[in-house]
Amino acid sequence: MQNPDASNNVRIEDVTARDSEIENDLEWMICPCCHQHNAPHANFCVACGAPISATAAIAPFERIFAEGFLLREAAFGKHTKLFTVIAVWLIFFPMMVSVIGLFILVPRLYWLDPGLLVGDIAMLFMLTWIALLLYRVTQNYIGQNQSPPDSPPPSD
Repeated sequence: MQNPDASNNVRIEDVTARDSEIENDLEWMICPCCHQHNAPHANFCVACGAPISATAAIAPFERIFAEGFLLREAAFGKHTKLFTVIAVWLIFFPMMVSVIGLFILVPRLYWLDPGLLVGDIAMLFMLTWIALLLYRVTQNYIGQNQSPPDSPPPSD
């Protein structure tokens, strides 16, 4: 007589083989930025970090990754669009002006509160970071739009 539970026993090798067959049948997602093959369920590229799925920026934590990728591409990428430059300036320039305004308007009484010195150092760090980001994004856009000469000058 057969054991009724024998038919319900599943070997781990069978499950792994079935999973690998399913995985091989699925189509791989290709990153639009670097053309890297990614798993079908991936939201971000494993090579460059670009969002690759339609739902990559829905969750708040994933939205931070998507925005970070956009800023990295704008500052250090090779193909910055005018729209991206304008968007970065519209977001960060008012922030820079407000940091400068806070730095000028807040009275400096370090002997009363040493925490103000720490706040000023943080504001200077933020101001430097924003200024460098705006400079890099603008320089990247201007640098890619300057076309090199078509041909070298003729040699005599």
